[in-house]
Amino acid sequence: MSTAQQDSDVGTVREKPAVRKRAPRKAAKPKVAQPEVRPPEEFTILAPESKVTIEAGGEQFLSVEEFRKKLAGPPEGTYPEGTELFSYTPTNGETIWFPLNGFQMPGAVWLWEQYEKPFHAQSWEWMNRAKIPRWMQRKAVELEENNLSEYMDMFEQWFKALSGGTATPGES
Repeated sequence: MSTAQQDSDVGTVREKPAVRKRAPRKAAKPKVAQPEVRPPEEFTILAPESKVTIEAGGEQFLSVEEFRKKLAGPPEGTYPEGTELFSYTPTNGETIWFPLNGFQMPGAVWLWEQYEKPFHAQSWEWMNRAKIPRWMQRKAVELEENNLSEYMDMFEQWFKALSGGTATPGES
């Protein structure tokens, strides 16, 4: 008998156990290519007073972690390709990236409109004008909430970088 077989003791016909098929395997998730991070061509490690300082591209980093974060940059697609970036790493270690180009610098009327607003509201207007993604803006605002002096310092440094050295772009 092909699908049934005779049981000799009892005289009944018994079905052959069905062959269990394995469940199909789940497709493996494709691996996402990690962006290649290259260190600057020249870098120097200095060791003053038992602290390690890394000097690269004219900047000094107080730790290897800070240096690696600077090299890594923001996640791919955060800003258009070719955008020059300003980075600020507060004491919490989460680097915040702001653009230095790729948006229209404000004129006198826009700056005048910001004049009466509190600094934090002005900084939000600047982030919107610079087309900073909302999730990056949130990191900045969390910094304001947790460490106001670092928030102020970050914007002061960004404004200096934007304007080539003056405190706020548009001021002289």
